Amino acid sequence: MKADIETINHCNSLLNEENYVLNLFDNLSIRPIKYLLPPNELITQQRQEEQYKLQVSLTEQFLSYRTKEFKYIFKGKTIFEIDPKLQFLLDYIKTKEYIADLQDNWDGENSTGCNPETWLASIRYLLDFAKKLLFEKNILIHQPIITRGPNYSIDIDWSQENYIFAINVAKDGEIAFLYASNKEGYECEWEFNPKNYDFALFPVALLKQNQK
Repeated sequence: MKADIETINHCNSLLNEENYVLNLFDNLSIRPIKYLLPPNELITQQRQEEQYKLQVSLTEQFLSYRTKEFKYIFKGKTIFEIDPKLQFLLDYIKTKEYIADLQDNWDGENSTGCNPETWLASIRYLLDFAKKLLFEKNILIHQPIITRGPNYSIDIDWSQENYIFAINVAKDGEIAFLYASNKEGYECEWEFNPKNYDFALFPVALLKQNQK
């Protein structure tokens, strides 16, 4: 059976003379799927449909990768999804997970421990705050220091040489405290609910000075 000349010419005009498939992770850019069609090869309707379905499938996979959010998983449960730009926070958080299971007298000096509820409330707040900074203020926050605080609390500290920006999340994560100040005389301190807070009240301009 002879190939339909018009069909072959039409397909060859749409497809490039290279033989590779889209690399999904190459510079995070979309590239067309290209095939080398041997001269005079019969282009059947089935073959065209297969090529089209493959291109659609790979493009959907790539777009899914571009838009998906990375997940923070704690003890087998997905806790929070976050933009890939904040992956460095997830990496750091994982190195601090031991804090969640600290028991009283963990250091032999009668220091208080922590609990998973406080840990999760602190991390949810941290990731949510970082995400809002990124999408609402275009601030890519730098990595804070996470430590065990007094009385079963957790401290999240972004302080730098020229300012202080510190959060303390109290036991069980129902209450948190912010303290912020700078060398120009600005100072604020207040109590808030880390699970339901007004982002607009936070002095995020301080953090913009030291973006990652």
